[in-house]
Parts: sequence; structure tokens; C-alpha cells
Amino acid sequence: MKVVLTGATGYIGAELLNQLAQHPEVTSVVVLSRRQLQQTPASPKVAVVIVDDFLNYGPAVLQAIAGAQACVWCVLGKPWIPNSEVARTVSIGYTMTAARAFLAESAAATTAVAQPGGRQVFRFVYMNGIAAERDQTKRLWYLGEYRRIRGQVENELLALADANRDVLEAYMMRPGMVTGTAFSVVDLAYKLALPSVGIVELAKLTVETALHGNKEGHTTIDNAEIVAEGRKFL
Repeated sequence: MKVVLTGATGYIGAELLNQLAQHPEVTSVVVLSRRQLQQTPASPKVAVVIVDDFLNYGPAVLQAIAGAQACVWCVLGKPWIPNSEVARTVSIGYTMTAARAFLAESAAATTAVAQPGGRQVFRFVYMNGIAAERDQTKRLWYLGEYRRIRGQVENELLALADANRDVLEAYMMRPGMVTGTAFSVVDLAYKLALPSVGIVELAKLTVETALHGNKEGHTTIDNAEIVAEGRKFL
């Protein structure tokens, strides 16, 4: 399977790239990035495609993503927002531009994963966080604008998938605090104080979701499910 990944320069994205490159069912990983990665897995599967404008995919980018069957979108952004419009453009605009591009490619070329009954589907897996808020009118006591923006992305992705359910599935990953592979006092403190998940468990379940969907039919995968199901792939 050909999978597209964004956010590979980040902490979570880098682990996702490693897991995708190692997975036997993944034949190709196309990394969309603004710049070359400092380090990539030593795998012929991985190709980095430079994107100058995430609101307007040029012919080279469209050619690179052609035939992809899933995307893991891991552009998280910063919770402290200096400019709301820029934050909305990056979080909502970039994500929805990609989702619509994949939808058009999947519908036109019918190269997505074959499902029972002949149905064809592209899977868009969105990496989010536990505090995202879909209710845009809800009063929030901390990081309100950031949480509403992240929730609005989910609203729009789920609406797009619902309107195109024959060719598009959207999954929202909602981990809590993501901890590293090496034990630290900081990680222990987070685990005791906040819902948390190990980065390997998160990455493995995210890749599994991109490849096979969710066996329970959940479109929103919360931290408890990520922890429980992710451990099964260790």
C-alpha cells in the first residue's frame, strides 16, 4: 500500500515515518514536507516531496500522491496562537486541501483499497489531541481558540467523509500526553497526572488504522483505545 505522511519533521511524525517504512504491507511512503528531512529511514520505500504551497498542490505533488491509498496527517501546530487566521489556515486550510485532493484522486482513479462488495475507499487519519473541541460555541477555560480550531478540522473531515462514504473514510486520533520510549521522571509525572500513551503504541495503531481502518467502526479513537489497542502491536 502507498501511504502519504505529513509532519515527519516532528516528534510523533518521525516515529510514524519509521513505523511506516518498516511495515511489510506498506510499499511506498510519500512524505509531504516544506523542507528536506534531516534524517530519513534507510529504506527505498521513502520519498520526500517538497510542497511550496499546502493550499495549492501543483502537478508534481499531484503526481507524487497518485495511487496513494491512505494519508496520515500529523501537522499539529502550536497551542499558543499568535495569529488566529494563520492558525486556521494551517490547521483547517492545509488539512482540507489535502483531504479534497485525495478524495478527487480516489474517486477519479479508483486506486484505493478494495472493500467487500467492491467498495473502494481512501483512509485519511488525522493526528489530533485529547482536548480538541468540536462544539464551536462552547466556552473553554484554557487554549480555547486552539482547541476549537482542532475540533473544527474534525468537523469538516467527518462531514466530508460522510458525504463521500463510498470513497473516503476519516479517522481522528486523540492521544493524551505522548511519552517517549526511554523512561524519565518527566514521563512518569505525566503518566500519573494526565492520560498518556507511549509514542510507539500511538504510531503503531495509527499505521494500523491507515491500513485497515478501525475494527470497532470508531471514527474517533481516544486515548484509552489507543493505549489498549496499540499495545497489541508491540
